[in-house]
Amino acid sequence: MSFSIDWSLLVSGLGLFMLGMFFLELSLKSLLNRAVVKSLRGATASLWLAVPLGVILTALLQSSSLLGLLVLAFVGAGVMPMRNALGVILGANLGTTMTGWIVTWLGFKLELDAFALPLMGIGALLKVWLDGRLRWESLGHLMLGLGLLLFGLDAMKTGVEDLAKNTDLSFLVGWSIIWFLGLGLLLAAVIQSSSAVVMLVLSGLHAGLFDFTAAAAMVIGADLGTTSTLLLAGASGASVKRQVSMFHLIYNTLTALFAYFVMLPLAPYVFDRVDLNDILLQLVVFHSSFNFIGIFLVLPIIRRLADWLEQNIGQHHGVTEIIHKVPVSIPEAAAVALHQETLLLLARTFQLLGQAYHSQMQFYASHGNPLTPLPPGMGVYLDHYESLKELEGEIAAYANQIDGLAPEQRNHLESLLASVRKAVYAAKSIKDVQDDMEPLWSDSADSATTLREALKRRMEHLLTMGQATLNGELSHGSLAQEDAIHRKEMQRLSDDAYRSDGVDGVGFSSLMNIIRETDECGRELLRVFTNLPPPDGLELAAQPPVLQSVGG
Repeated sequence: MSFSIDWSLLVSGLGLFMLGMFFLELSLKSLLNRAVVKSLRGATASLWLAVPLGVILTALLQSSSLLGLLVLAFVGAGVMPMRNALGVILGANLGTTMTGWIVTWLGFKLELDAFALPLMGIGALLKVWLDGRLRWESLGHLMLGLGLLLFGLDAMKTGVEDLAKNTDLSFLVGWSIIWFLGLGLLLAAVIQSSSAVVMLVLSGLHAGLFDFTAAAAMVIGADLGTTSTLLLAGASGASVKRQVSMFHLIYNTLTALFAYFVMLPLAPYVFDRVDLNDILLQLVVFHSSFNFIGIFLVLPIIRRLADWLEQNIGQHHGVTEIIHKVPVSIPEAAAVALHQETLLLLARTFQLLGQAYHSQMQFYASHGNPLTPLPPGMGVYLDHYESLKELEGEIAAYANQIDGLAPEQRNHLESLLASVRKAVYAAKSIKDVQDDMEPLWSDSADSATTLREALKRRMEHLLTMGQATLNGELSHGSLAQEDAIHRKEMQRLSDDAYRSDGVDGVGFSSLMNIIRETDECGRELLRVFTNLPPPDGLELAAQPPVLQSVGG
């Protein structure tokens, strides 16, 4: 037997598939307002609600892969928390077995691919005709994303020449059971549909090409192979998407092991006892049964499994270095880890600001190893600024999970979060004028050199204070005086620019933007220094007057 694969169609389908996921997430972020988000989270707030929801939706959609992709889109858009999504995934595996019942009883399967072209067409029209009207444009993105996703899946299936209909299975006679399991896994991974494999197996079983045991092994493998769809969709984007897709793999693996080693040997005896002689019904009952039992095998450990996934799978893409290693279930240790992670974010912020002003300063997270120097360039700044924003989100999410702290420790964490927000905002101020700063630093005119040296000295002075703050060496009593000095210095630079009518080679408006945002950045940095509490504030009830004097 040979498999004729149209690689160009397969790769094209993959690209359309990923583009569809992109548009889905883009539309969900715009369309789902706070009320809808609250309703969605409420519908999946409990595993006992999320699991039936997954069963019903998958039975209606006739595709656990499609529901899984939608769940990943909700999770990636920040609409559905990861733990809520796991319940839907549990139910989706059971819901997808409905296809076998429909094929067995009615002899047909609902083809969602027929909706792909109309969805893409209507979505594209909404995007083009109503561009600028946010809600309608987002609805267009949603429909376009769904259409592309369906069209991409269909293209990948067609790329392997419709294996479910055209493959001769006579060569399988006499194979070992483990080979049938592997074949089911391979077909589901290639076709991207366990339902299609189930139809293939039912056809072979009906034709007598293999017995129930071989067919059941292929169905087990198909359930495991279909995890490739979510693994593919979760390979990029937010770490929570990788966690959900990895849960899908772990859950299906555990279920497959139980079905293969426990249920498969017992199935013939059970069917004899209940007098179920229809071999096709035996297969769909077996398929539904091991997925149903699998839910109750995983439910008792699902919360621990979710905690493990959050701590170990794709977490933070290396953005954090400390907090992902410390569980929030130990609040005192978590608070210390959060303080250290905050110091790291501040050090990275100071380094990034130094890079923008072409400073050669060396930065440390504390009294530790120096940070790796950053190369110059606007692109470098923008990339690292996005990393700072992601780190800010991880720190805030981690802090919100910490319970059981004393009031003094909670105040300490609030002060840390205030420092984080101010630091990222300071970096944003300079990000907004990167286009203006590049010409200033490449201008060789004397007036440009004088101005950028003045700006560089001002920023390096602030960053020196920042490093002293990280090292616990800065006196907070001097900050009010420093604020007045900063305002005076920035006013002087602004007045000089007015009197000289700008700088040769740099527009007056651009020059004033740079001075104004440098001023704003400096003020935010001074607020960072004010809000950052000393690490000794983490001790239970330790030195509350100090915390009160430096808290934000």
